Parts: sequence; structure tokens; C-alpha cells
Amino acid sequence: MAVAATLGEQDKQGQPIPLPPLRDELLLHSAPPDHHGNPRWTLEDPARNRFFQIGWAEMEMLARWSLGEAQAVADAAGAATTLELTAEDVVTFARFLVGSNLTQTRGAEAMARLAEQAKAGRMGWAKWLLKNYLFVRLPLVRPDPWLGRALPYLRFIYTSGFFWVTLAAGI
Repeated sequence: MAVAATLGEQDKQGQPIPLPPLRDELLLHSAPPDHHGNPRWTLEDPARNRFFQIGWAEMEMLARWSLGEAQAVADAAGAATTLELTAEDVVTFARFLVGSNLTQTRGAEAMARLAEQAKAGRMGWAKWLLKNYLFVRLPLVRPDPWLGRALPYLRFIYTSGFFWVTLAAGI
């Protein structure tokens, strides 16, 4: 069973399935309020250079994520704030985190899901050409041969003596 599909569901013994652990390198920054004045935060994924805007409810869930279970996170957030979160709200946010690869992945099934996402992200040559046709390099001048021939005659410019003479002439 995929992690995203089983989040918040209960197994055969009636025990809730734990929330997936968040990746350790994620960073959280305060962000400007939204157009209604509600507080916002930016969740940064430095490994992929991706940024996600989250609101107050998501921030409260993240603050209590270490509780490890959807209902416990919802209850703790509801007790500490005026938010009325349900376990389904936490599960929905957990699915977003899993889908955005912000959680730790373990096991062969998780690795297969990541490989499938990487394969889906690759583009074919026709799509690459369509997106990059303006950035084809056509060199007009190749200066390396000339610079290689001129280097023995201009090497004196890169000495400390030349630096001090230039500095003295400038003063």
C-alpha cells in the first residue's frame, strides 16, 4: 500500500497509521500576510530549491507533527489555538507533503514512487527543442587559439612587480 493512500486510515487492529516523518533539512521562514491579512510562512526545500507557501493551520500542524498521528495533531492544535482541525485536515496536508517529497522516504515502494516521478519529469527531445530553441549556442568567435599565442607576451601583467608599478603610477 502506498503511504499517501493509507495516511490516516486504520489498520486491521484499529491502530492509526503514523504520519510520515518530515525531512530534516526543511526550513521554515515567515512570509508576508496574504491578501486577507492572514499569516503565512514559506516552507523551503533546500535540496530541490523549492518553496511552498503555507498558512496558519498548516503551520500549527507542522509545529505538532512530532506527535506522529493525525488525530493527536488535530487535537493538540485545537486545544492550543482557536482552529478547529480534524484528522482529515491533517491527512490532507500529509498527502500534500508526501506528494511534494517533503517527507522521509523509506523502503522499496517509496523508491519506486520516486523513480516514477523522476521518469515522469523527463522530457523528450521534441519537447526540449520546443522549450530551448532560443538558447542554442552558435559561437561566432573562438578566442582560445589567439589567447594561447598571446599569453607568453602578456604574462608579465600578472606579476607582483607589475601590480606595484601600476599602483605607484596610479598614486
